[in-house]
Amino acid sequence: LISTINDEKKEIESDANATMPNEHGAESNEISAVSVTSLAEKAHDLLVHMEDLSGVSDHYSSMRVSGTIGSELRDASLKPTSHHYDSVILAFANATTAARDANYTSHLTKQAPYLAQRWLGRMETLAFDPQSGVAPTVDTYYHVMEACVASDTVAASSAPNKQSKGAVLAQSVFDKLTENTNIHPTAREYRLLLRAWVGSSGHREAAYKAMGLWQTMQKAFKGGADDMEPTLEDGKMVLEAWTRSINKRSANRAQNVLSAMERLHSTKKMGVDLDCYRYVLTTMSRSKVPDIGWTVPKLFKSMGDHQVHPDTACFDLAIETLRNCARHSNDKDAEKYSIAAENMLEQMEKARDRSSATEIKTSAVSYTCLLYT
Repeated sequence: LISTINDEKKEIESDANATMPNEHGAESNEISAVSVTSLAEKAHDLLVHMEDLSGVSDHYSSMRVSGTIGSELRDASLKPTSHHYDSVILAFANATTAARDANYTSHLTKQAPYLAQRWLGRMETLAFDPQSGVAPTVDTYYHVMEACVASDTVAASSAPNKQSKGAVLAQSVFDKLTENTNIHPTAREYRLLLRAWVGSSGHREAAYKAMGLWQTMQKAFKGGADDMEPTLEDGKMVLEAWTRSINKRSANRAQNVLSAMERLHSTKKMGVDLDCYRYVLTTMSRSKVPDIGWTVPKLFKSMGDHQVHPDTACFDLAIETLRNCARHSNDKDAEKYSIAAENMLEQMEKARDRSSATEIKTSAVSYTCLLYT
């Protein structure tokens, strides 16, 4: 069953990553997703039978919906091992991933993360008995987290206005992993959870959670854990999370993250690129804090110091930031921001005229922002 699930999942992944997707492929992927989901359910049922037949369910609650197993059918040799539990958890992770890639949803794909968590709980309980020979590994927790995150993506596609729960579920699994004294999370689990929080729509603490994970990775790396070294993509994910945060401190937090990335860049530990500055400017343009605009010149200077050339979006976002500051400031400061916005537009026009490597175009957006400043 697991082998067949893996084969079906690989085909769906191949089609999902194809540069020229087609309607036939989408239909085939949905059929494969249905197949994978059905196989995962069968694997789940087989494990339930193994527990009941071997007598494990005599000591722990049975996953069976109804019915009992007669004593004449008992067979202790069918007692599940860690491999069997891990296989079913992996089956649910693959089913939700396949459903996500095929844009398919069903009752089972919605329940998959909860079923995976129940099997994880069973393994954690059995681990207290040294005679059971069953114990979860880092991979076990990772695949349960995978099921949570992928299932949330499927749910979001069918109900886009509904607040996502995948990151919250994945966080609860991650917290259990960190509480397990026998194993420790790796960079893989941190990055999966980081992506989950960045993609979590509507959660008020998503950006704070993402930044906390990023800072923990930094601390672990400084402590000697080389695999925890934050990458450019990790930092960009945190900056992206702040662009979606509705918080008066969002712009300052994004600037702090960027400053940390720039310091790491100076030590050759991490790079910074145009996206980093664009994310920060986006966060600033959405801020209602009146004095955030005074940091715009400093940000553009920093771009120059790091050999990063602003593009059209950067200038437009800077002008929009200054416009918003003018709106939320007193008359004296509003005039200063208006002048700063005009100067930024002039700087943009000069950059446009001398631009060669970077294409900059002034548009109606640029001038409209200035008119309403």
